[in-house]
Amino acid sequence: SFCTWSKNQSFQIRRVLHLQVESAAFNKRAIRKNPYHPPLFLLNLGYNYLMIGEDNEADAVFKSILSGTANNLRANAEALRGLSATAVFRGDMDKAREHFRKMIEIGPKASVARLMRVIYVWKDKAFLKKFLDALRKLGLPEA
Repeated sequence: SFCTWSKNQSFQIRRVLHLQVESAAFNKRAIRKNPYHPPLFLLNLGYNYLMIGEDNEADAVFKSILSGTANNLRANAEALRGLSATAVFRGDMDKAREHFRKMIEIGPKASVARLMRVIYVWKDKAFLKKFLDALRKLGLPEA
């Protein structure tokens, strides 16, 4: 029945959000305990914030990656991808295009297909779709 489906779906949404909040807390602890952490820790934290709707916190994390990892092009491209998505979510298409352009300069072969090789594991499929649709709006090619 509809009520059963709705309760199950509600449970699944709460579970995914709970897991993202736990994951954010784990990443924050890992960063605190290892002051010389790899950029991947911050990227994970930024995407955790993005998935739970904390766009301002996600932006702050992604910007910290850009200011602290000048020589890590992959981390910078990932951070710019996150900043592009949050700008689209806020409706700031000029800022989104600016971040996206910089991301493409770093990784001109970027595409939905290449990105899916990494993010296909995201459990929140609704967020995955929203994220990819935001990047498609900016011109990320399918292949």
